[in-house]
Amino acid sequence: MATAAVIEFQRAQDMVMTDKAASIDILQSIVNKAKAARLVRSLLDLFLDMEVATGQETEALKTVAQASKNCSFANFEKALTDYKAELREDPIIATHLANDNLLEQNLIRVIEPFSREQIDHISGLIKLSKPEVERKLSQMILDKKFHGILDQGEDVLIIFDKPPVDKTYEAALENIQNMSKVVDSLYNKAKKLT
Repeated sequence: MATAAVIEFQRAQDMVMTDKAASIDILQSIVNKAKAARLVRSLLDLFLDMEVATGQETEALKTVAQASKNCSFANFEKALTDYKAELREDPIIATHLANDNLLEQNLIRVIEPFSREQIDHISGLIKLSKPEVERKLSQMILDKKFHGILDQGEDVLIIFDKPPVDKTYEAALENIQNMSKVVDSLYNKAKKLT
């Protein structure tokens, strides 16, 4: 009897987003059946087990969110070590929290207000070593994540505005496509004449 209630509860959870009224009806039905069969205690245990199981994962995600909000890569690394089972072993969470992606997002957020900034200052803001920051910034520049240069003589990052997009290539492609259509239509007309 308890497993049937669990299955109905899971069905109600799945329907919450699509049909709330049906989901509420299913939940009311579960409660009525539970009262009738005196399964209230087993349902409460089920709910408590679900809450305990998700408590650690929720805490891990809160820690990661706080580290991201504070732009602290050191806190993020600490969260990854503290909650290794919850964060690194879950494939979905692991792909979203890839170190490089989060580091890139934090670096972009940190350098966004600047046009010229000391690399030491950037590394201090995200609490990483200067060589790591230089390596990642140079990789991001080469990958065109932002436009800029690393001036190692003055030990600064110089950020440029995004260059305007040259539309010559798109215009040339459009002209070629139009010419192709004209040639095709002339060929079809010549074919009809012969």
